[in-house]
Amino acid sequence: MRLHCLNRNGFWLVALFFATAAYATDVEPKRSLFDLSLEELVQVQVVTAASGYAQNLLDAPASVSIIEAEEWEANGARTLNDAIRALPGVQITKVQTGATKDKISLRGLSGTFGQQVLMLVDGLPINRLYDGGVNFGNRIPLIGFKRIEVVKGPGSAVYGADAFGGVINLVSYEPGEMPSKLVFRHGGFDTWEAGFSHALKIGDGALQLAYEYQRSADDSGKTVNTDLQSTFDRIFGTTASHAPGKFDEHYTISSLRARWKWHALSFDVNDWRNLGAGLGAGVAQALDPRGYSKEATANYKLGLDLSAFAPGQLDFHLSYRREVTSTLFNIFPPGARLPIGSDGNLNFVVPVNLVTFPDGYIGFPRLNNRAYSADLIHVLEVGEAHRVRWEFGYDQIQLHAQETKNFGPGVIDGSKLVVGGTLADVTGTPYVFMRNQSRDVWHLSLQDEWKITEELRATLGVRQDHYANFGATTNPRLGASYRLSKDVAFKVSAGSAFRAPSFVDLYVSNNPAGVGNPVLQPETIRTVDAGFSAIMPFAEQLQIDVSIFRYDAKRLIEFVAVPVTGVQVAQNVGTRNGQGFEFSGRWQVAKGLSTDFNYSFVDEENEWGRPQPEVARQTAYLGGHWQPNDKYHAYVGVKWVADRQRAAGDLRPSIADYYLGSAKLERRFDHLAISLSVENLFNAAAREPSNGSIADDYPLAGRQWMLETSWTF
Repeated sequence: MRLHCLNRNGFWLVALFFATAAYATDVEPKRSLFDLSLEELVQVQVVTAASGYAQNLLDAPASVSIIEAEEWEANGARTLNDAIRALPGVQITKVQTGATKDKISLRGLSGTFGQQVLMLVDGLPINRLYDGGVNFGNRIPLIGFKRIEVVKGPGSAVYGADAFGGVINLVSYEPGEMPSKLVFRHGGFDTWEAGFSHALKIGDGALQLAYEYQRSADDSGKTVNTDLQSTFDRIFGTTASHAPGKFDEHYTISSLRARWKWHALSFDVNDWRNLGAGLGAGVAQALDPRGYSKEATANYKLGLDLSAFAPGQLDFHLSYRREVTSTLFNIFPPGARLPIGSDGNLNFVVPVNLVTFPDGYIGFPRLNNRAYSADLIHVLEVGEAHRVRWEFGYDQIQLHAQETKNFGPGVIDGSKLVVGGTLADVTGTPYVFMRNQSRDVWHLSLQDEWKITEELRATLGVRQDHYANFGATTNPRLGASYRLSKDVAFKVSAGSAFRAPSFVDLYVSNNPAGVGNPVLQPETIRTVDAGFSAIMPFAEQLQIDVSIFRYDAKRLIEFVAVPVTGVQVAQNVGTRNGQGFEFSGRWQVAKGLSTDFNYSFVDEENEWGRPQPEVARQTAYLGGHWQPNDKYHAYVGVKWVADRQRAAGDLRPSIADYYLGSAKLERRFDHLAISLSVENLFNAAAREPSNGSIADDYPLAGRQWMLETSWTF
């Protein structure tokens, strides 16, 4: 593999791997998941995100899907989105406002930027501090994680803000569990990937490291025929648009995680960097091949186990997070001619002049954000019937913005007919896109898991969060599970959740796309969920899971145009009413041969009584694994995405359904494994819906082959 595929940090981390190999911890071998019977599998499946502590999946007071490392590795998944795409109720779609990136939708809920799904790494939030959404170049490498937990439904009773449509938690290996492994991949679209995981013993302590580097030029065949600038060209007689052109989502990702544990102390580092990513449709839905985004997020968590001083498990956590983002937006390309208002922004209602931008309409915003958190969490058994969890904590978020640009207030006023590419620095002035802001949040939660009988458990939880800018919000949850037998369980749950207005919603200003509203209130949702899981008594090789749900979401934040001025202002005006069901199963056809399948249906209506655009009303998955012996493993799977509707007034043709297939064939030796995998097996011309400015929607990548070599020590 070429050396330039690793950045400097990656090179030294690989060197550290070899230098410390002699100190590797012993990892106890375990049976393959594919060798377990369904009865054995049910007993070992554990989830932590549902209640804030580990419990058997059948006892969790929520609808939960989990996928283990061995499963996603067998499927050929390399990132979080790859791994969960096949799960019931999960859809991977595209952000339609601002720079394009993938976002996760759970049962039709995602938010504009993906901010209605709370993302966690070992219980620590990783959503963007700025807008609550997903990172640019949204790829989370999976090496060093042992499990992904997807909790569908409200999670604010445990996690507070943004656990609105659900929670996704990536779980790291515990000390002594992580396998030592080197992985190299090369495939289509000039894709190169390398990573390692390693566990060390240092005196009485244990250290675990996981690093992965991913780089791809993206599929050059992903093109769009027209964009917003194409429309402006027709109106104003210019030829500035880059369309037809590439829908560019190239990326370079570096991810480092480390966990050190010594007696009662632990220290976790999660460092994720987007070293350069394409902007897809462009921030204004005008193709921007020269623009880019860079983002670095570092999370540090210090943990202290205080259980020696109290009954049960008592933990104190201090965490610090830093988020640095810089994005060069060629909002409109060189040669664009645009109507500019007296505030220097794009204005079709009361323009001062048509202004030509020979170097483009350019913005270069930067963010340097910080978050500080402290939490005290106590889980204890009260008698034989109650497991109580309480938590008290404090969070402070600080946002610092910088900006240079060649448009907007304080820069131009529409009086000049030609504006060049020299950028004015408006940092620290009233004309920056957002002034420096901070937010203080206190929270207190209490949860009681009550073992009423050997078969029946009830969970009652409540949490209150107090925000300095809009006050307190209280969110309860009630759940119950009934074990008819060790392999059959029924569940029902109900609860509420909220999403706090983001800094974007509240404070963005001097922006041609929209402005914030400092008096916004939180988004709210109430959800009811019921279902069962069973290994069929008439067919012990067949497990079935069924879940039905309903939710009502109110006060959703949307940017609405103000009459006369046409300025988009954030307001609490949206609603979503949804209902649906999920059906999934696993069938062990024969020894070494199994199949997984699921079908999901969601009927969601917005405030206009229409299906919510972009939400797939129907999805289905069918996949199979064949492991004839311990040397070979083969997989093939297909995801069906269907029945997506257009927004009210959108007269474009219906959005086509699509099938995405994937496959992997692996040959194993003593410590070496070589595999060949393929994504988009059928080379489907799949597209995700746009908001209309790009008429032919957002193209997905075509067929991609990947060769992988891994070495386990």
